[in-house]
Amino acid sequence: PRLHIVGPLMWRGREQPAPWLNDGDTQPLIYVTLSSTVETQSVLIKIIDALRDAPYNVVVSTGNVSLPPDLQLPSHIRIFSIVPGAAVVRRSRLVFHHGGHETLMQALAAGVPSLLLPMNPDQILVAQQAQALGVGHNLRRPTDLPFGTTTMHQLTPTQIRHEVDRLIADRECLNVCETFKRRLETCAGADLAAQVLEEIAQAHTE
Repeated sequence: PRLHIVGPLMWRGREQPAPWLNDGDTQPLIYVTLSSTVETQSVLIKIIDALRDAPYNVVVSTGNVSLPPDLQLPSHIRIFSIVPGAAVVRRSRLVFHHGGHETLMQALAAGVPSLLLPMNPDQILVAQQAQALGVGHNLRRPTDLPFGTTTMHQLTPTQIRHEVDRLIADRECLNVCETFKRRLETCAGADLAAQVLEEIAQAHTE
């Protein structure tokens, strides 16, 4: 009786437009965002190398991770430190991320599949659940230890490109994500949470 399940609370504190995205682009957009760990720089470089010749537009959010200043970028790959994540996700065909809960929820709300490369134990659980639900592919091997980076170090640009292409072509995963999007559109988690809190407060004042 003291537990209330209200559904997802979709945080929109950084909700901003992304006017630099071209509405006329016909190429699929891939959004890449990873956590700010020591290994992130080398992984981002591998991802960029994997997508150099890919028929996709790519937006990479680096956070506080610096990339080499002499890194050569093709015109279809754009690098930013911070982007309005929800706006970019809505325009994306695939989100390549580390299994952060907020990023996954943004992807689900937009009906976009996730390619997940988790690094920390909480991210590993998120990635495992995402794959089990059919809303993404988990690149981390079950044999990797928590906090281990074996998969990250052994992944090659060729393998990354293969996984991106495979998920882009996965219509079943896209259909499952679109189903989740429709379900989330009917949720009112914040409204229900506010209602429960008001009822609790009222009960304590009576």
